[in-house]
Amino acid sequence: MQPGASEAGSRFAPAAQKVRLLHTSIRHHLAREGRWEVAALGTPIRQEDVIGGPMMFSVQVLDALHRLGAHMSVDGAPAPGRRSF
Repeated sequence: MQPGASEAGSRFAPAAQKVRLLHTSIRHHLAREGRWEVAALGTPIRQEDVIGGPMMFSVQVLDALHRLGAHMSVDGAPAPGRRSF
């Protein structure tokens, strides 16, 4: 949350890599040890993939609206009742 937190040499990148490695390791061990019911639950996926779908959908909708001539103003971009950041 600090300026430059994701710059080279910061503590952010190693911390994020550790979390990703931990999640990958958990998925690997669940699959290897048969502790995850793939038939019932599906393949475990990364959180990036879970959030990527809704994010991409919203970007594609806004892009399509822009191509159709419907342009969003900066003031109109936030959802009603939400403040702009």
